[in-house]
Amino acid sequence: MIPSIKTLKTICPERAVELRKILEIQDAEQLATLATKEYPTIPYSSYELRFGMYGMFDLKLAMANEILGTHGVEYIGLGHNSHSPAITYCNTGDTYAWTLLYIHGTGYRVGSWGDLVERGNYD
Repeated sequence: MIPSIKTLKTICPERAVELRKILEIQDAEQLATLATKEYPTIPYSSYELRFGMYGMFDLKLAMANEILGTHGVEYIGLGHNSHSPAITYCNTGDTYAWTLLYIHGTGYRVGSWGDLVERGNYD
């Protein structure tokens, strides 16, 4: 699942189309090439992506972090039930600010990680 351009505009009005294109990429080599050319400050290499040290979603979120101007990518592990998935997200510095989230097992979503953690069964 990938948010629409209209939804992405709520978190990055000027670069929503660019972000959507990144999220749509399915080929690891294409993604790594784009990251190397357009986002050289990202610490992931095509080698690391190609050999499974990082997932494509990790690199996509790192690129989104650059686009959104957020403060890095953070991870919240699985909670204690099926309604508490692992979440990786671009850190805005505000628990309830909307950002790009990757819900493991579901896909990308725009929302606040604080709202998800409140509803789930996390430590």
